[in-house]
Amino acid sequence: MSGKQKYLQGFRDRLSELYLQIRDYDNRDVAMCQGIEAFMEAGILSGVVNHSELQSVIADEHMSVFGMTRQERLQMLREEALGKGDYAFFDTPTWQRDRK
Repeated sequence: MSGKQKYLQGFRDRLSELYLQIRDYDNRDVAMCQGIEAFMEAGILSGVVNHSELQSVIADEHMSVFGMTRQERLQMLREEALGKGDYAFFDTPTWQRDRK
């Protein structure tokens, strides 16, 4: 197994663990998310993978765990939030807002 294949398998394993935790326990571990982001950045900076390869793995793992695309799941979550009157779901964190 090449270094790239090992890296991608490690990425799949980490991502799958996170997605299963979200699906089964409705819990997004911030430290785990940060670790995955760091792992992704390390792969890109070291030249082992590129952004599009990572996006492909993300799409595959999301489909595998949730049975739908990321866009489909986001739409489902939006509709559920609207149905419950949970408008906090739509609040954009300050760090993500456009500064004008």
